[in-house]
Amino acid sequence: MGKIYSSFEIKNMIDRAMTAQEAKNKLLEMMIAFDSFCHQNNLTYYLSCGTLLGAVREHGFIPWDDDADIMMPREDYNRLNTYTKIGDSIDIVSIVDDCGYYHPFAFTKLSDNTTVSLIQDSERNTGRGQFIDIFPLDSIPDSDAEKKRLLNKLKMMHRLRTIGVRKYQGGVQGIPRNTLTFLLRPFSGLWFMRRIDKTARRYSDDDTKKIGLLCYTTKDSYCWERSDFQSVSRVCYETAYLDIPAGFDSILMHQFGNYMQPPSLEERIPKHDVTMWWKK
Repeated sequence: MGKIYSSFEIKNMIDRAMTAQEAKNKLLEMMIAFDSFCHQNNLTYYLSCGTLLGAVREHGFIPWDDDADIMMPREDYNRLNTYTKIGDSIDIVSIVDDCGYYHPFAFTKLSDNTTVSLIQDSERNTGRGQFIDIFPLDSIPDSDAEKKRLLNKLKMMHRLRTIGVRKYQGGVQGIPRNTLTFLLRPFSGLWFMRRIDKTARRYSDDDTKKIGLLCYTTKDSYCWERSDFQSVSRVCYETAYLDIPAGFDSILMHQFGNYMQPPSLEERIPKHDVTMWWKK
């Protein structure tokens, strides 16, 4: 389990806050390095979720977005996790190697070691820097009964996982919630993440019709037809060219609906309450 830093320790690590543009520049730099690394090592990847949407609709970052997401076939994802670094400045932080790992989701992260991310509403800051989430694409059984059993099991595991990482709540009304959080906290780190990962890849050897981001969520909007990922397209993303699945239209329609229509002004807000800092 990675070290958890106090607010005092974090403050001694940081220099100055990154501007929004500096944070995006760092993300793009990391994405370009990852793209080069994958092509050099014959690893398949695709831009995912809002990053895929940005690539198609904006040809780069969604203006109000603050992160980057990537997905990989399970076999390539497992191979990625045999590495620990990309160049000198990007750490591959995964549940395979517990050195510095902490995240309330069972998937890998790329972490820049020249910066520090500070999560505003968290008791557990790891001192890790600007990050990219890397999701494995796992097989979903064709049998409705098997699919229901798998997704229900994962759904329960995800719920218990989130309870174990919650902040303690003040006042008498928080006692039941805090008790459950206390009991589950020892299992909220690598122990829980590895079991979620093991369950999610249970059907990885099966050539099923659908695949999804089961280590992240069991929502249907994150499950797609395997045929949409049979080949890769290269698209312009800001100043770079990056990989997306050839079936991006079907994937985005399933996840977002009319994805070429931007959301209302009220919905154009960052998803994460995180500030990025340059490291001393």
